[in-house]
Amino acid sequence: MKRLVAAALTALLLGACSSSTNSSAKQPEDEFLDMVESACRDANTLIKKIDKTDSSAAADVYSAVSDMSDALDGLKAPTALKADYDTYTANIDEQVLELQKISVALPAGDTTAQQGAVAKLSTLRTSADTSVNALEIFSCLGVVPPGDFATGGTTTTVPVDTTVPVDTTVPTETFPPETLPPDTVFTIPQSTDVPPSTDGGTDTSTTILPGDLSLDSTAPAGYTWVAYSPPDVSGLYTNPSIGKLVTYYSGAELQSTADGSTATVYVVKLSTDFTDTYTKAYQFWEAVENGVDVTTPGGLTVHQELGAFANTDCAVYTSGNRGVTICTYTGYDGLSLMDAYIAANPG
Repeated sequence: MKRLVAAALTALLLGACSSSTNSSAKQPEDEFLDMVESACRDANTLIKKIDKTDSSAAADVYSAVSDMSDALDGLKAPTALKADYDTYTANIDEQVLELQKISVALPAGDTTAQQGAVAKLSTLRTSADTSVNALEIFSCLGVVPPGDFATGGTTTTVPVDTTVPVDTTVPTETFPPETLPPDTVFTIPQSTDVPPSTDGGTDTSTTILPGDLSLDSTAPAGYTWVAYSPPDVSGLYTNPSIGKLVTYYSGAELQSTADGSTATVYVVKLSTDFTDTYTKAYQFWEAVENGVDVTTPGGLTVHQELGAFANTDCAVYTSGNRGVTICTYTGYDGLSLMDAYIAANPG
């Protein structure tokens, strides 16, 4: 069954008393999926606060995912969803076991057990994405982080063909800090899932960075482009919903000429128009999946999450095959900036 988007679900719930028999029949499934996503969001909130370089990171991640697994196992899936849901929860239960192994192996210095569990966890995470997409529970996508949290603050290296001179260091993923200095130019923290190689295998020596948006689009009136440090966006290209559809992804930093405040802008283009499913996957990627639809002063409908990151609000706008994300410090008017950016770059 296709999951209803937020607006349609709200309308369904408000009009339940006058709904047709068919609409009422769908409601229990939607309510069930809402409870599943709620459990995933709770775990994701906890995991985002974990400093992955801390020696207790592995144990903290294990605790958060274990609690999520218990909550998911306590839910009874409707018949139409049971097969996919049982597959998903069985996968999460297995991930919990591997996370437990990592949390035990790290303090014991058991490198062999640690590396084996990290490799198994990577395979399980990929398999889980299939069930997430089948159920359309996108808040559950990528809740369990990549295995680099299991390095105990050290750098993980992956052996490659020594005949090819490449940097084999896998970048360490860190979660957004709880506070940001007022004068800090920030970028959106992104997933560091390993990007696919051109031969269909896994290329662990490549880091995908976004393009330079300042070269491709116009800064709105009252703003100018400034230098910023692009994040690793490899995970976007391995996203099971939209990864293979992405034809363009660029980012840049805007600075207000009036007060010096900054905002990060990212633009994505797909090989096809955004559907409800693709939109939800993109919103998850840009960390606004827990937000709400709001209307900008100029009449655009955007999905905004206040506090998407510490001291940071983000909004996502999609139209046709293009998606635009703008993040500002909390308290700044990101909606009017979205209007201004779209007006300056209409296509």
